[in-house]
Amino acid sequence: MATLIYEKKPLERPRDIRLVTLAPASASSDPICCTLQVVSLDAKSSISSYEALSYCWGSRFRTLPVTCDDETLFVTPNLLEALRRIRKQDEPRTLWVDVLCIDQSDLVELGIQVRQMRDIYAKARRVIVWLG
Repeated sequence: MATLIYEKKPLERPRDIRLVTLAPASASSDPICCTLQVVSLDAKSSISSYEALSYCWGSRFRTLPVTCDDETLFVTPNLLEALRRIRKQDEPRTLWVDVLCIDQSDLVELGIQVRQMRDIYAKARRVIVWLG
């Protein structure tokens, strides 16, 4: 099911990345809802428009759902908590989050994106570190 979301937002050029826009919520217990967009790392407009989230993955065996572009994706409890804590109440927040922005089931894409992580973090407006 998760692959479908990435098929709708393909990375067509080598320097493309996906960014996730985290919808605002008034309560931390509200469900996580987000959307994906594709941008180029080389586009000047995308350089300062996102924050990168670095976090401890935690156990991959226990996952919880988030809604992204009306599809269900599963994330670790630690990531879910990070998204709940950093989401804003009154405006969306644009982030690069590895497990949401990279199709983890596509080994070719994964390899390309991992090689670009230095640039992804360097071009972010801010890097948020979440240890849990």
